[in-house]
Amino acid sequence: MTASGGYRSLTIRLPSDAAPDPLTFATATAFGPGAPGPGAARDLATGAGRFHLVSTPSVTIAGRGAAATLPAGLGSCRRSAPAIWLDGVESAGGADCPVSAPLAVGALPFAGAAEAELTVPWRTLVLTDGGAWLTAVAGPDSPLPRPDELAAEIGGAEPASSPTAPCRPGRPALQPVTPEAQYLDSVRQALDAIAAGTVTKVVLARAVQARFAHPVPVAAVVRRLRQLQPTCTVFAAGDVTTAFVGASPELLVERHGELVVSHPLAGTTALVGDAAVDDVATRALLASAKDAAEHRWVVDQIASVLLAAGVDLQVPPGPSVLALHGVAHLGTRLQGRLHAPRDALALALALHPTPAVAGTPTAAALRLLGRLERFDRGPYAGPVGWVEAGGDGAFVVGIRSAVLRGGEATVFGGAGIVAGSDPEAELHETSVKLRTVLDALGGDPG
Repeated sequence: MTASGGYRSLTIRLPSDAAPDPLTFATATAFGPGAPGPGAARDLATGAGRFHLVSTPSVTIAGRGAAATLPAGLGSCRRSAPAIWLDGVESAGGADCPVSAPLAVGALPFAGAAEAELTVPWRTLVLTDGGAWLTAVAGPDSPLPRPDELAAEIGGAEPASSPTAPCRPGRPALQPVTPEAQYLDSVRQALDAIAAGTVTKVVLARAVQARFAHPVPVAAVVRRLRQLQPTCTVFAAGDVTTAFVGASPELLVERHGELVVSHPLAGTTALVGDAAVDDVATRALLASAKDAAEHRWVVDQIASVLLAAGVDLQVPPGPSVLALHGVAHLGTRLQGRLHAPRDALALALALHPTPAVAGTPTAAALRLLGRLERFDRGPYAGPVGWVEAGGDGAFVVGIRSAVLRGGEATVFGGAGIVAGSDPEAELHETSVKLRTVLDALGGDPG
């Protein structure tokens, strides 16, 4: 990891009428005029073409390029390597920005998250209801722009695609990465393992590949996800060849000063858009002993980890229902005060993977899903988010997501298998979850 000595940053507040569209800003160097293609002189390793977007209902962070890439898991259990590195950057401006930049952002893989990397963007845009801020980062051998030069850069961002561009590049041809018969057999094997006492719960995912006649427009898909899932955290991370996009409803952990929040989800039912029918479905979800037990395992493990990390935690007596586009979950909002110097990334790595995406006991569940799923999850269900020098930040679970490569999209969905699970019902649950992303692409999981 390159030392941060000699790195400098400048943050300016933008006029209210000058804030750019965050996705256009982030992807301008990847997809706009003059963007580097594979093998171009502006090699991707320099950061040209990389982009990051993490957009919650209250704050949007858009990153362009890469001033540095930092290993996520080095450092200590209290302070992650990215937070330590950022602390060494000489920063100017941005005292009134609610998210301190520079920051490290990215999507970590499900397996080996601690060995993965986060990116310090070359340029970072922060948007809230209270304003917009732009940060530039320069290395020891690069000049840092003056405030007027930095502000002038905003006018040069070319749209990645028109805000009204169609987000469905034709009807896709769908090919299961995980055939339905194979998934049903995997669920039965998981139930056998549960009956034998090997695991109490295991989360089994399946994947569907959608092939289009034309390249998938990343920007338009992300905008469609925001329209469909306005209360979720929408994210995109990639370069000119590959993008990981999604709309996650599940907050792994957020730290703001001493305040720590986690909002785990487990227990699912489909929603059809009919108020009366959906009311019956959500009442049944709340009354389900199976779903309540599955949810409690997740909450108990997260609470245990956070308590051990020095969080004085408040745990509600029971879950509530979180209703989304096409699906509802049991959710419990945990929050408390942090009494130990642990940054947001260190907390996220301590929590990941939770029983909501792996199972319990964790090690046994990971071994079982590794044998039964037969594909690499990649970034699916891994932590997605950012961390600042001071340790604040937020990470969601990278679910309701897809990997886009040109005219192909690999979409993921999983279900928690516990004693009493019905294989056909679990298959249907994965279809419901797949549909939340395929709706933004123009496909149907069946």
